Amino acid sequence: MVFKEIHFSDIKRITLPKNLIAIKWYDQMNSGSVFRLPGGVKLLLRWMEEKDISDVVGMEQEIFPSPWSRESFLFRLGERNFNVSIVAEIDNQLVGYTVSYIFHDEMHVSNLAVTKDYRRNQIGELLLWVSLQTGIELNCLLVHLEVRKSNQAAIRLYKKDG
Repeated sequence: MVFKEIHFSDIKRITLPKNLIAIKWYDQMNSGSVFRLPGGVKLLLRWMEEKDISDVVGMEQEIFPSPWSRESFLFRLGERNFNVSIVAEIDNQLVGYTVSYIFHDEMHVSNLAVTKDYRRNQIGELLLWVSLQTGIELNCLLVHLEVRKSNQAAIRLYKKDG
């Protein structure tokens, strides 16, 4: 595993249009936010809910060699004051998610995944970006990222955002 610690002041805030930076993402995730992807596809980002867990666990088992259990996701969701878990939907189908949590003034990005059919469409970038913006709103000073050395796609994504 590779661990990286980033100061929030180092995060590139120009990777999305400036009008998106002013949004209060923590509140916005209550109702969700729709983004247009290349090709006009509509992507909805919103808070992860208990009803999403079966789909998330299915994705987790397809994507990762050591997948989280249903109980692990439910545990994170139960920590509502510390939890920053977001799902991505296209046409009411889950296509990605991220799980992060807050500890004091630090954000820990624990998990980020996008289904194979929807990779390279900026979904992972948007999930990470909204999570990081939420961390800024919650007064986090540092973010910790964890990634396997073999996961070059994730490493490129993390480097892209600073």
